[in-house]
Amino acid sequence: MDYRYRVKGCAEKAFILRGAHFRIGGTIDTVILESELAFVKERCRLDKVEDLQVKTAPSQPIPTNSSTKPKGVKNELPKSTSGANKVTSNAKV
Repeated sequence: MDYRYRVKGCAEKAFILRGAHFRIGGTIDTVILESELAFVKERCRLDKVEDLQVKTAPSQPIPTNSSTKPKGVKNELPKSTSGANKVTSNAKV
């Protein structure tokens, strides 16, 4: 079976749908076929009818960073000017 709608609401008349019993005042939260929608609408006060076969919009592609360098180009790091890499010798001879 290809269920088309998900319905939520309150039953205003007692009815049986595919072997399930719904009493007056009872809550309904189920999936139904397209052909059953009119039957359920006549007997229930529906709060929500959700179409399960809605086509979703394709997601947007992730944007690429246009400032990236081409493949194979090395990233030049600035030289340190603080002298942290300077080798000093304080040994007494």
